[in-house]
Amino acid sequence: MINCTSRLFIACCLNITFFASAIEITIAYEDKEQPPYYMENSLLIPTEKPGVSVEMIKRLGQMVEGLEINLIRCPWKRCLYSLKNNLIDGVFNASYKQTRLDIGWYPTINGLLEGPVDLSRRIAFISYSFYTLKNSGVEWDGVTISNVNKRTIGAPRGYSVVTDLQRKGFLVDESPSTKSNLEKLILGRINVVALQDVTADSVIVENPKTFSNINKLQPAFITKAYYLMLSHAFVQKHPKIAQQMWDAIKVIRETEFNNIVTKYNND
Repeated sequence: MINCTSRLFIACCLNITFFASAIEITIAYEDKEQPPYYMENSLLIPTEKPGVSVEMIKRLGQMVEGLEINLIRCPWKRCLYSLKNNLIDGVFNASYKQTRLDIGWYPTINGLLEGPVDLSRRIAFISYSFYTLKNSGVEWDGVTISNVNKRTIGAPRGYSVVTDLQRKGFLVDESPSTKSNLEKLILGRINVVALQDVTADSVIVENPKTFSNINKLQPAFITKAYYLMLSHAFVQKHPKIAQQMWDAIKVIRETEFNNIVTKYNND
């Protein structure tokens, strides 16, 4: 017969087991908006419509058993720094760069750090486009961009496109946000910028008087897949959970993405 004291002891043990099995994970994303993937320029996370990617990451807590998701926002370079130093467990939206493998893990086909990266477990595709002033003389044919002042192109600080431009021989004038890049363009400090078009188009629409003289060049400069990256420490400690998270993102994107996006398109 089990007395009250024994029952209390067993209950305590069961509770300890329950909390020990729960995995609490902190995932960061940028404090600058990237409509519709994340909304508002803020360190705070909007409650009603935080963004498509944010909603996808939140769903991981429902799909991966025992996983508790904590989200934070900070400047993108700090996100990457924190991931590299295992101060957080994950970041999104991160495009693939081989040089980032010392920072953390992408989902890969073979389950190895070096890849190849698994495109099917991406969050989304996002394109970069060139923006310039109307009648600036800058020309882009999909291969070559010409009439760029001092071979300098503006881009957001810490974004992967910086490396892409540098590899093509351009100098890159980095600014902390999409809006600040567009403002430099208006002020004539540079005559072309490379920006994620989902964000730049939104900023231009929201500020029609300020940015009415800006022209978006076609076609897009480059289109990239964006992923959830996980820290080295987290993957080492929870390799199966990491794979389950990336698998869940694939399922969410294939089954729920369009419904989530529709909510933001109706604004």
